[in-house]
Amino acid sequence: MSIVELVGWLGAVFLAICSFPQTIKNIKQGNATNLSPYFIWLWLLGELLTLIYVLADKFSWPLFFNYSLNLTFSIILLKLYYFPKK
Repeated sequence: MSIVELVGWLGAVFLAICSFPQTIKNIKQGNATNLSPYFIWLWLLGELLTLIYVLADKFSWPLFFNYSLNLTFSIILLKLYYFPKK
């Protein structure tokens, strides 16, 4: 693995896990009402469109990992926003 590839993987991992603490906090609270729905929707759309680009044109495993994980977290947050635990 080259140093450039290592830097790419580290960057992708850090970006992919940066939303993990917020997602866990919202899962424990049972809702995501403290987050703006506009933030969550724009984040989801941005990640989805960038993932499509990565898959269609510039496939990269680090980026694919990053966008896949962030899509998962944003979907969880949307579910908690619109369907909070009672």
